[in-house]
Amino acid sequence: MKIVITQDQIKLIKESINKSAKLLNKFYDIESDGAYYLGDGMIQSRVRFTPKDFDNPMTPQYGESVCNWKIDKPFSSIPGENITFSTMNLPDPFNVPLMDHIGNTEELEEYLKELHMEEVEEFIKRIIHRRNNPLNESVELNEGKYDKIIERILNDSEVITDIEYRGRTHDRYSDGHIDEIIFWFEFPGRKRAQYRDMKFLTKNNQVLDIDFDSRFPNFNNLIDGFDTIPSNVLMEYFIEKGKEFLNQYLPSRFSNHINESVDKNKKFSDIINIFYNEGEPLNEEENDKPDWLRENTKVKNLLKKLFENKEYEFSFKDKWEDLDGHIETYTFHYHIEILNAIGVGSDTIARVQVIIDDILLDGESVYDGWVEIGYSNNVWYINNLENHLDEEFFDVFPFSIYVNFYGHDEEM
Repeated sequence: MKIVITQDQIKLIKESINKSAKLLNKFYDIESDGAYYLGDGMIQSRVRFTPKDFDNPMTPQYGESVCNWKIDKPFSSIPGENITFSTMNLPDPFNVPLMDHIGNTEELEEYLKELHMEEVEEFIKRIIHRRNNPLNESVELNEGKYDKIIERILNDSEVITDIEYRGRTHDRYSDGHIDEIIFWFEFPGRKRAQYRDMKFLTKNNQVLDIDFDSRFPNFNNLIDGFDTIPSNVLMEYFIEKGKEFLNQYLPSRFSNHINESVDKNKKFSDIINIFYNEGEPLNEEENDKPDWLRENTKVKNLLKKLFENKEYEFSFKDKWEDLDGHIETYTFHYHIEILNAIGVGSDTIARVQVIIDDILLDGESVYDGWVEIGYSNNVWYINNLENHLDEEFFDVFPFSIYVNFYGHDEEM
């Protein structure tokens, strides 16, 4: 007698044995998040974990699982026959804290692997349909043709793109800066835009190169069609767009940047040089220390004079509308304390504490919500405040300033 098991029965069996997957599904929407070609016969697929409640301290942000697959060539016309599993990583517990509590992950791995396989098979179906032998390494498409393909995909999808400048930090190794930008992608019919951020090394307001120490964004899973383009080619396209933007924007943004707190008849850099190059007599204990361990009281006193004993306010509007089409306004009330300054000249490192007195959302205090997540320095609205401080206050200094954020009632 032939026994037939339906797809619904298979699904029921999977759910009954996948205890770890069932737990995560209770708190996250676990969905395939695209696949793209890496080159050299490798495809990468992604599964995204979207919290059902971002206010839950156990589900504070998105998580991700990434899987790599080897593809045999020539390309088979039947998806799945030519795919070999290579490696897969589970979500990082830093992003998905529940990963520390699920115990055995064998069932979860099988569950995610099937999601990855489904996404890869769909990817293969699409590229078989779009091209003949799309993964043939001998096919030569020059950069100009790739640019035209990328631009055609953007036009056909009716996606509106924009570039926003986020701010800069001092790079002590190159004596230049690290400038950050965001690529915004607004899709027709969607209220929420998507974005990818990118950092560049700059000097004299011109781009030197991409910042290789920062995380590279993934563009392949952004728009249907990008997944058929090698990731390095797509990345290079947006790197060039970022370079063009910064090389035009930075000279006008920073050419006459003078801090309002000092004499405008002098260059701010000249005034700073007086403070950190002139030096002051050192006691024997400090004189015996190497330069990078010496306390720089000149810089510390300068920063204290400029920033301490003042109350600050900063407001910004959320980039995204809520479900009712309303754009929320966040307001920070804070003050600044200078902890110390160590080092000599441009190698000086100053440590600054920003004390948050209150956080308002459309005029109502939401400070307690920040307290409940442990005064996190990594949430997006604190990142917005940090970028504001860098751009408006700290970027003008020719030495490094490291900032930490604390609550006014936090034990330090």
